[in-house]
Amino acid sequence: MDKLLQIADSIAPSLAEGLRGPLQAQALLFVFKQFKVKNIEQLEEKLISNDKSLSLLQNAQTNYEKALANAPVLEKTSLGELPQITVTILYNVGYFVLLWAFIEMTFTSNIEIDEWVKGIVGTLIGVLTAQLPDVNGYWFRSSSSSAKKTEALAANKKA
Repeated sequence: MDKLLQIADSIAPSLAEGLRGPLQAQALLFVFKQFKVKNIEQLEEKLISNDKSLSLLQNAQTNYEKALANAPVLEKTSLGELPQITVTILYNVGYFVLLWAFIEMTFTSNIEIDEWVKGIVGTLIGVLTAQLPDVNGYWFRSSSSSAKKTEALAANKKA
């Protein structure tokens, strides 16, 4: 493999990068196919003995680059904005139910609630209240429109 990497560094740099990275197996497949070999040992023998090995390596790089250019890109899940919608709805419903229950039990109920429990629940409501603008802000600040602009740019780039 060292011999292949040395030669690929000078002749086929993008293929050499692929051979060193997470796409090593895919890059090797292109080289094996081009040289018509099944393992590294056979490949290194052909690299040394075949006088057309440099052009074969360049062809392997060309095919590898074409495959990378045509590879599918996952841009957005099929769920769309469903996760944001779900979180926003659950957060808002939970917040207002908790707030209503706290007010109901504190001011109108005949049930005696320990002051320590009221303090804990009050602190929880305070923390939730502080996060409410961030949760709802996705829809009313730039995040939602920014996501839509990004989608439009991606669609425009494909065309």
